[in-house]
Amino acid sequence: MVPVHHHALVVNTLNVFWSAFLSLLYHYRDYGDASTRSEAQLTTHDADHGISGDTSMVGQLSSYGGMMLRRIHERGATAAVALGDLSARSGSALSAARADWNRTAPTDTLAVMQLSELKRLQDDLPRLEKENREQQTRIDLMERTVAAQAVHIQSLQESAVVVTSSKSE
Repeated sequence: MVPVHHHALVVNTLNVFWSAFLSLLYHYRDYGDASTRSEAQLTTHDADHGISGDTSMVGQLSSYGGMMLRRIHERGATAAVALGDLSARSGSALSAARADWNRTAPTDTLAVMQLSELKRLQDDLPRLEKENREQQTRIDLMERTVAAQAVHIQSLQESAVVVTSSKSE
């Protein structure tokens, strides 16, 4: 039904739409549609959760959270409509792309692309190994510097103790 080289695209696209559909389905099952809930129900819900008229920080944050959730729901509904339109357009675009697909293209195009990527990575390997060695050299130098500074600090502390003890005598 779908050419082999389009399997991943089709499966992942269907997965996105199926997940979005299930998410919306379960949301409406659990919370219902916000436009069908009356203001009285929203106020009752707020009162049940101690939000109505609450001037405490928690109450204000809860009220703000509810407002943000309502905005997110409204934008989600708008996005769902846009997603439906996009789905219809992408379906027709996919059909057009299939019609334009050159049937004479080599069947091993994917293998050629993977080989070129492998070659590019092999070419990058010496450069990355060199960078790794340079970074390791910098780390070793920093470790030596830290050790030398620790010895210097220790000697300064010892001389401070000697000076303090000589002053107290």
